[in-house]
Amino acid sequence: MRKNVSKDKPKGKDFGKLKKMRKSKRIEETKKFNAATENKRQNAEARKERREKKAVEEKALNVKIVGFRKGMLLVDVEGEIEKRAFIFSRKKVRKDNLSRKIGDFEIKLYGTNVKIETLEGYEEIKEQLIWEFEEIL
Repeated sequence: MRKNVSKDKPKGKDFGKLKKMRKSKRIEETKKFNAATENKRQNAEARKERREKKAVEEKALNVKIVGFRKGMLLVDVEGEIEKRAFIFSRKKVRKDNLSRKIGDFEIKLYGTNVKIETLEGYEEIKEQLIWEFEEIL
């Protein structure tokens, strides 16, 4: 029986080292591929979230502030007038900074909190809101 001996192929310990190097290189490539795949997945999720948030913001731009009654904001949502409660931190809002912070007040629209300063008709009702909240605070 004849043995096929290669002159280029390392023998013994050198062959073991070569196998380990190949294996480590293969593992590195797998890690890089997995990291790239995970990065693509995260980017896709972030794009989807941004798209959904932008859609809600665009819907909110069509909402109009009608008035203010009994601590509730009256808004016109797709042709219907609805009452919405304000969402704000009573610890951060005081009488002296109310005029600056009034635009940061939020209401719940389409399942998310939307700042009232982004709504249509905010500028017209801003002074009335400041006056009403000065009495409440």
